[in-house]
Formats: sequence, structure tokens, C-alpha cells
Amino acid sequence: MPKEVFMHICSELGPAVRSADTRFRKAVPVQVKIGAVLYKLVTGVNFFNSGELFGIGESSVHECMPEVISAIISILGPRHLYWPNREDMRSVSEGFRRKCGLVGCQGAIDGSHIRIRAPIGKEVAIDYYNRKGFHSILLQGICDSDSVFLDIAVGFPGSMNDKRMLRLSTFYDLVQSGRVLQEPTLRLPSGVLLKPYILGDAGYSMAQWCMVPYSLHLGSSDLDRIFTEKHIRGRLAIEQAFGMLKNRYSILQNGIRADVAFSPKIVHACLPGVSQLRPGDTGHEVRSALAEYLALAT
Repeated sequence: MPKEVFMHICSELGPAVRSADTRFRKAVPVQVKIGAVLYKLVTGVNFFNSGELFGIGESSVHECMPEVISAIISILGPRHLYWPNREDMRSVSEGFRRKCGLVGCQGAIDGSHIRIRAPIGKEVAIDYYNRKGFHSILLQGICDSDSVFLDIAVGFPGSMNDKRMLRLSTFYDLVQSGRVLQEPTLRLPSGVLLKPYILGDAGYSMAQWCMVPYSLHLGSSDLDRIFTEKHIRGRLAIEQAFGMLKNRYSILQNGIRADVAFSPKIVHACLPGVSQLRPGDTGHEVRSALAEYLALAT
């Protein structure tokens, strides 16, 4: 993230997070508020270290966090995280055709565990304890062939499976009501009318709009194998998307030490900043830009 991008973010979020001086203390500058929160998200450091770096107290970073997170979600979120319109969706489908050879595909879906601290209360904590052996919330993501997120749902308990998470998501309601994955259609040589679909792994239920791979065995046909190979190639996009997200925001790897009700908002706030990333991008540019800002501020 170049310095000019960071300053642009500050100008966009400024009106929502700017505070006035009081008789008792001066307000924390907008750049410091946003910088301290972004630095914490990117590096995963504790509140004390983030505050110390930006010249504010640990409690000030605590106060800034919900304010900046909410601003990112409400202001930047809708601009960078949205389901494409009809014309843009043609480009998404073409991207998957070039990437894996499948026609009519409009996205790849999967779920990812985001580590959190154990929720208070034994009964609640059990729900968030996943099969991998730690407490987590789930992030469901759908991306295009370039690993850019198109839709997300976050906050489901870690013990939930992908199939149930999808059914409880807003995206599922959009599909069932006919508001997404409806056009363009394509008549295949066999005569079958192909509607748009997304790619999911074997953890999802097979549907006209959600294609899962064949369960290959010794007796599988060549056609089954060809489709599954192309399916796997297409689904790499969502695995790569999660990898880039966690690579940029260390807080998602190290674990979120916040209330279970606020943790999904932290995850959500990381998505706008990763929506335009491509393979190979890391969080180093973010830290460089913040370091450059700090040098100018001192």
C-alpha cells in the first residue's frame, strides 16, 4: 500500500472517525487513529505496541478500534466487496474459462477458520471449537478467477460445516430468490441449458448452481476425471484468496483476541483492503507506508 493510498483511505474515513478536542485532552488525529488500527490488523501486535508506535496509549487504541472498523465496513466495504453486475459477470465467467476451461462459472466458494480466543461460557465455547482443535469463527468467501472476493459471510461458529454455513448465508437467500446466478445462460451441445454456477468442494451439496467434483475411483470415466481436474484448477482461486487475506493481515493468522461478537467485524474490515490484491502481494507494502507516515509525523 503506497503512502498516497494510505492518505486516500484517511481522507475517505476521516469524516466518520474525526473527533473534536475537549477541555481535558486533544483528539487523536485521524491518521494516527487509522494507522494504529491498520497496523494492528496487518501485524497482529497487541494494543500496547500499536499505541506505542503511534504515540498514543493502549486505551486509546482500544477506543479507536470499533470506530475505525465500523467506518471501513460501512464506507469502503460496499465499494470493494460486491456482486458484479451483468456486464461485469461476463468478464468473471470468461476469467474462469481461461483459467480452468469451464464455461458458465461465476465464482468459487469455500470456508476458512479464523482463530479466536475461547468464548466465555462452556456451552458457547463448545460451539466454536472446530475439528482442527481450536476455537474459531468461520468465513465463507466467494471469489472470481483472480481471487478477488465477490461475497462474504462471517461469524458462524467454528463447529459448523460448510454446507450448513452456506444455507444460513445471505448469498443462499439471493440464489433461492433468483437475484443471482441467473444469467447469462448457455445451451450446451447436448441440449442442456446451462445456468451460471459456482464451484464448491465435496463438502457442499450438488445443485444446478453449485458444482461439486466427482468422487473419483478406479472405475471413474475419463469425462469425470477431466471435469474434476478442471474443477480443482478453478477452485484454487478461493484457496489463494484466503491465503492472500491471511498473509496480509497477521491478526487473522495469530488469532483475534476480542469478544466473539466483535470478531466478525474485524474480519469483515480486512476484506476491503484485500479485494484488489493479486498473487504475490503481501502486507509489507502496508507496513512500509505506515513507517513512512510515522517518519514524516515525527
